[in-house]
Amino acid sequence: MKTDLSLILWLSLLWFLTVTGCADSDLLKDYQAEQPRILAIRIQEPEAEPGDTVEMQLLVGGRDVSQDMTQPVDWYLQTDPPTLLGTASYDQPLATVIPQDALPEALTWRDFLISARLQVNGKPLTAQKYLRVTSTPKGRNPRINSVQVRFRENNELILKEIKTGDTIAIAHPGRDVAFSAVTAVLPEGENERLVFQWQAAVSSNSSGKLFVEPEQAEIDKLLPAGREASDSHPDVVFCLKGEKGDDPLQSGLYHIYLVVRDNAFNSASRAEERFGTDFFYFNLCVGNNCGNSFQP
Repeated sequence: MKTDLSLILWLSLLWFLTVTGCADSDLLKDYQAEQPRILAIRIQEPEAEPGDTVEMQLLVGGRDVSQDMTQPVDWYLQTDPPTLLGTASYDQPLATVIPQDALPEALTWRDFLISARLQVNGKPLTAQKYLRVTSTPKGRNPRINSVQVRFRENNELILKEIKTGDTIAIAHPGRDVAFSAVTAVLPEGENERLVFQWQAAVSSNSSGKLFVEPEQAEIDKLLPAGREASDSHPDVVFCLKGEKGDDPLQSGLYHIYLVVRDNAFNSASRAEERFGTDFFYFNLCVGNNCGNSFQP
């Protein structure tokens, strides 16, 4: 009997697609975090002169990640081999002084690649970011002052404002909750084009997940009519009742993260690139076990 190899390959492919297609429903969205991962590195400031002291700090997100953790973070200058700049606890920045000879006389700027390494819950993590040393520093980090929170309860629109590290607790919300970034207006030239990234961890004490609200009609119930909201806008609206809004309330404790980066409008050369970053994190507690309270 002759075996039709092409038929076997087709049936195998069909089986693979069927299996992976079923599994897709369990995959996380890009804006959902479960396992620990580095979301951002902030260097204060992203452009500095020789002799300046800069501070470096990480933002790690994930279901079981605490911002109060004290795991050591090793910071390196990416040379060959890498040069250890120092080690600091995760909850503390590392301060380092830029050598006076970091910028040769023939150059007006020079980019240095910085890397951070740590372990969280047994998982090794690493990330990299550029620091620009220049004789004329101009670019600065964006500055997130606060986040506004909007939700409806008993058909009443509630508005609160929170700072980084706060917890907002909502016992009996409607379908959605909206978050709006409040950023500082810096002097001209210090920022060019701000890019926003919201992320929400899977609930740390339940199986709940938050989903970005796709329906403009629902968004308009919390934000001014027509305002765009998504995980890449200054405003985001999360659905508290599943991906389509028809599930039970997703009670639980959620870690929410906001990263804002400064990008160039039209970068025609390496010299025009920008590296400014700021980040913000807070907790959202949803359900009867939270109570209707604001907890700084």
